[in-house]
Amino acid sequence: MKMYLVTHGDRAYGKDPHHTAEGLDQLMRIVLPDDIACVVVGTGFRFEEVYQFTGAKYLNVPIWSSPFCGSSDSLDRTGMIVVLGSTGRLVETHEYMGLDVPCFDAWAFIASHSDRTLFCAGAELMLALSKGCANPPKIEKASLYEIDLEAKTIRKIS
Repeated sequence: MKMYLVTHGDRAYGKDPHHTAEGLDQLMRIVLPDDIACVVVGTGFRFEEVYQFTGAKYLNVPIWSSPFCGSSDSLDRTGMIVVLGSTGRLVETHEYMGLDVPCFDAWAFIASHSDRTLFCAGAELMLALSKGCANPPKIEKASLYEIDLEAKTIRKIS
């Protein structure tokens, strides 16, 4: 089974940030696959913007939403503080439980979807997937990755 994951581009900072103008331009440079069966979108603004950038390409496929692909929470400029998207409250990263908890299996989450699903997600899901990956790729903004569930590999393709 082949799955795809597209990461968001450069974003603003603060409560549930949107993309910057540069981030939106970055998204426009991604070459998306044609034969997608389903799209799963994170629940924060930046993930919705990633989906919107796909335009009419995937209008006839099911669209799902999942905080596992990315929530409205975000890191501040230092990368040491999490800004909670619902309230704007600041939490130190060591006091935040994200997808790095042992009870979350990112590979099982991906495998629970149909073949050729596109995930509009962020670095947190990519980091969780990297834990079970033989050769994890460098995580880059505004990039498309192919996920091979059988081989447990992830490779950047755009």
